[in-house]
Amino acid sequence: SRIMQLRLSLHSPKKGSDSMAAYLLKEKSISDELALTSWPVSNEDMVLYILGGLSSEYSTLVTSVTTRGLSISVVDLHGLLLNEEIRCQSSISNLATATANMTSTQ
Repeated sequence: SRIMQLRLSLHSPKKGSDSMAAYLLKEKSISDELALTSWPVSNEDMVLYILGGLSSEYSTLVTSVTTRGLSISVVDLHGLLLNEEIRCQSSISNLATATANMTSTQ
């Protein structure tokens, strides 16, 4: 059935090489479709589905969110993930610059 396909597809998306915004939009669109079929996804479940699709570069944030003992809204998680993506990209950019500088001075 369509509902089963949507529920299954909510579990399967992985962020992969998508931008964080694209990944979150993909998850939200599936959740919205389920809500229209009278199978709304709870905030807690949505947070878990989103976290479950992230790669290991987000493991520190995933651990922080899952061990904090308080629930987090999908909206707040969205903000945290977008900030974390910027931080990860900045770290990669800084490493590339440092490597290039080290190579050129040798």
